[in-house]
Amino acid sequence: MNEEKSYSFPQVCNFASADEDKYSSMGEGFKKFFEYAKLNDLSAMVPGRYEIDGDNLFFTISEDNLRSESQAPLEAHRKYADIQILIEGLERIGLKNCASCAHIRSPYSDSRDIEFFEDKPDVFLSLRPMQFAVFMPSDAHAPLIGEGRVKKCVVKVRL
Repeated sequence: MNEEKSYSFPQVCNFASADEDKYSSMGEGFKKFFEYAKLNDLSAMVPGRYEIDGDNLFFTISEDNLRSESQAPLEAHRKYADIQILIEGLERIGLKNCASCAHIRSPYSDSRDIEFFEDKPDVFLSLRPMQFAVFMPSDAHAPLIGEGRVKKCVVKVRL
């Protein structure tokens, strides 16, 4: 079977909705994060790292300048899934099946759990405030594309 055809790109989901239930069933880390988020206002949090279960489950709140498509390399992770939640602004994220990435920009760093690719995304998704997407290790993604600034939450769930 062709790997590309069997691949399902991440979907844009609404935060604080039934969409969370779909991901909560994917594992304890996802469930713990969405339970935490129901009790804590992510939009009120200041930039920084927040631990829920040490290095197994944590998130960062950041305020970032957006960049052009050409300045946003595809990245991928091997140990963690990302839940990327947009809090303020508008953001585009490029996507490509990691198995289809052929041109390494920076080799995988085990200590940072990240590698970068020169390949171009196949598709893009757009996030609006309080929408999220989940990126698994098979999902190379190029975040922070657009104009202006965003505030976002990036959750790291150890797999």
